[in-house]
Amino acid sequence: SGQLALPPVERVDALARACDIGTGQRTRLDEALARWFASDVAAAMGAFSDLRAEAPFFVSIDRSALPPVFLEGEIDLLGMGEDGRFAHVVDYKTGGHADESEPDLALKHVLQAACYAYALMGQGVDEVEATFVRVERARQGGVNQPQCVRYRFGREDVSFLREAILEAYDRACAI
Repeated sequence: SGQLALPPVERVDALARACDIGTGQRTRLDEALARWFASDVAAAMGAFSDLRAEAPFFVSIDRSALPPVFLEGEIDLLGMGEDGRFAHVVDYKTGGHADESEPDLALKHVLQAACYAYALMGQGVDEVEATFVRVERARQGGVNQPQCVRYRFGREDVSFLREAILEAYDRACAI
């Protein structure tokens, strides 16, 4: 465990060159990196002894007589508790609009949070905290802190998560 640290400027320079990031985009990147690494969320994540970046998942959801639904993705940053029963998920978000309200943001990301929680609980985790970090948007009253949308799910939510995911899948397939 330990503090997450801003990468050296040489590393950021190399990545910016490799990705052909222009001056304006580089400014956005530098500001987002500074905000993230100065955040209370980054500090909390740095305290986990089991910390994984781009943690993949693949989960099958059975649906009785219908073919199963598969969830596949990567969690941007995953911190696992010492006993493996608690997980903290961080998903970085860029862009967005300054006028998006807290309730709108909560609705915007809840399905993604549900998918992460369901996948982790399928691996034996009992409690999942998911934090969506808008690295380009300052938290109200905290210019050095990113705006965050937080969710918390427990083992008692698994059937609700399953049903919400399947309903969203069925709606998407009906389009």
